[in-house]
Amino acid sequence: MLENGFYVWYCYCMASNELDYVQKLRKQRNRKILSTIITFVLFCVFLQLLFVYVIFPVRVRSTDMLSEYEPNCLVFVAPCDFAEPLFFQRYTLERGDVVYLEPAVTHDTGILKKVWYSVAQFFTLQQRKTASDGIVTESASLRRVVGLPGDTVYMKNYIVYIKPRNENHFLTEHELAAHPYETNFLAGTSHDQTMGIAGTMEKRILGDNEYFVLADNRVSAVDSRLYGPVPASRIRGKALLRYFPFDAFGLL
Repeated sequence: MLENGFYVWYCYCMASNELDYVQKLRKQRNRKILSTIITFVLFCVFLQLLFVYVIFPVRVRSTDMLSEYEPNCLVFVAPCDFAEPLFFQRYTLERGDVVYLEPAVTHDTGILKKVWYSVAQFFTLQQRKTASDGIVTESASLRRVVGLPGDTVYMKNYIVYIKPRNENHFLTEHELAAHPYETNFLAGTSHDQTMGIAGTMEKRILGDNEYFVLADNRVSAVDSRLYGPVPASRIRGKALLRYFPFDAFGLL
C-alpha cells in the first residue's frame, strides 16, 4: 500500500516537474518571439526615421542629367525643407549642387493608394524615382542649381551667364560653380536650336526665395527655362552620394 502511494506521489511529482519544464520552455519561446518582434519593429522605426529625416535613395530613370547621372543609377539624397529646415538639416545650396525637386502639381489620392504607396516605399527602403515620362511637373526630378537668389541670369548657346547679387560683371555658370560639372551641347555647338528646348533666354532677376535649376541635358530636358525659377519650398533634398553602379561610387 505504501509502495503504491509512493509510486503515485512519484508520478505526480514527475508530471508536475515535466509540466513546469514545458511551461518554462513555452515562456522562454514567447519571450524570444516577443523580443524578435520588438527588435524588428524598432529596426523598422529606425529605418523609417533615417529615410525620412537623414537620407533616402533615389533611382534615376531619365537621361536628363547625363553624363553624370546615367539611367538606373542610384543616388543618396539628404532630405531638407529649405524653406523651413529642421535644426539638423541646415544644408547650404551652392551653384553646381544637384537637388531633388518635388512635383509642382500633385493630385489628392485616396486613402488606399496612400497606404499602398507608403508600404511600397517602406519595402523599397524609401526609394524614390525621378521622372522618365509623363508630365514633368507631376513627377519628382533631379536638377542642378545654377542661379541663386538675387542673381541675374541669361542663357546663350545653352550656357548660363550669371551676375551675382551686388556684382557688376557676368560670368559663366562653370566659372562660378562650386562643383565642376559637364553639360550637353556647350557653347559653339552646331546643334539646331530650333529643335528641343530653347538654348537662349533673356535676362531675368531671381527673387529672394528663388533658384534657377537646369538639367545637364540642355536640349531635351524640362527645367527652369520652361517652368521658371523654383521656390525653396519645392526643393526637398540635396544629392550627396552616388552608390550604384559601384564603379561610379563617389561623393557628389
